[in-house]
Amino acid sequence: MCATQPEAPAPDTPKPETPSRRGTYRWQKEVPPGWRDLVAGGKRARRWRRYWIADVLDGLGDVVGSGLMRRGPVEAVSALGGRLGRRAGARVHLHGTEVARTALRHLRPEVSPEAEDAWLGDMWENIGRTFAETALLSRLHDQGRLQGGAVEHFQRALRDGVPAIALFAHVGNWELAYGFLPRHGVPLSFAYQPPDNRFRHWVIKRTRQRQGAEILPPDLRSLRPLLERLRAGRVVGFAVDEAIEDYCYGPAFGRPLDPAANIAVVQVLAHLAGARIIPGYCLRRPGVRFDVEIGAPLIDFSRQRPERLTRAHIAEGAAVINAHFEPVIHANLQQWFMLHQFGIREGESPRFVPAMS
Repeated sequence: MCATQPEAPAPDTPKPETPSRRGTYRWQKEVPPGWRDLVAGGKRARRWRRYWIADVLDGLGDVVGSGLMRRGPVEAVSALGGRLGRRAGARVHLHGTEVARTALRHLRPEVSPEAEDAWLGDMWENIGRTFAETALLSRLHDQGRLQGGAVEHFQRALRDGVPAIALFAHVGNWELAYGFLPRHGVPLSFAYQPPDNRFRHWVIKRTRQRQGAEILPPDLRSLRPLLERLRAGRVVGFAVDEAIEDYCYGPAFGRPLDPAANIAVVQVLAHLAGARIIPGYCLRRPGVRFDVEIGAPLIDFSRQRPERLTRAHIAEGAAVINAHFEPVIHANLQQWFMLHQFGIREGESPRFVPAMS
């Protein structure tokens, strides 16, 4: 659940000490290229061929495959997705594999070079299974394949009339998380970053809407509606680990906090609404089964809300959020989608430091 970012700080939003290095996230529906673009040659012709040929072939494969998989046995469909994921990681997504390998060496330096390929293969298998299982989400819910995930923290917030923000991570099958709250009586709204391929975008959007979640425009227009829905008693979803252009902005793993990252923006939104930030994630277990974990509020501005949210407040809140999610992700790196988009900038040396007991 990747929420978009504001173009400018709200009136009571603290000014960042250093500007964001990622810029403002923007999304616009692509205008289809015409025949004149094909005739023009160069970049315009390449864009025409990508839009009308490559995207169609690639995207229609997703549409047809999703339709066929919806009718197959759960275990067989998931296993097929896993095999395709491993093959894609080894033969197609070579850049992503090397990004993940570099990140793995920082976050799990004890893993031997001989074991790296096995770890990365497991990562791609989980990604492939998750994509295949998007056709089966309703059946996974209906067959009782999700365990745990008591939603009392969200229900208590709704009873108390307190806005709540669901902060999720892309681990296990993250798509199941979008439907878990609506299926348990918790209304969920979120904005998201769509994939580049318009056909894949259609599949993902339809999948999430079928689970009962409200989808908001994936651009700057979504910030105000998100705040309005918080104040109207709906739960708003964010991803703690959003990635843009092969760089994952959270959790920190020892890297500096970007003021435009979700870990910071979610605190600004919670402060404006007087909301509670409640964490959750969905981990994969053997046998196409999943454990849903929903924790107690990490930040509760309904109880203690500073008059002005300062940089110090945001840094303190980010430390709390990181301390919750980093151990979970570190223990399940093979199930973390963002490992292959982690990215490491010059001068950074990400690491995992366990909390002192």
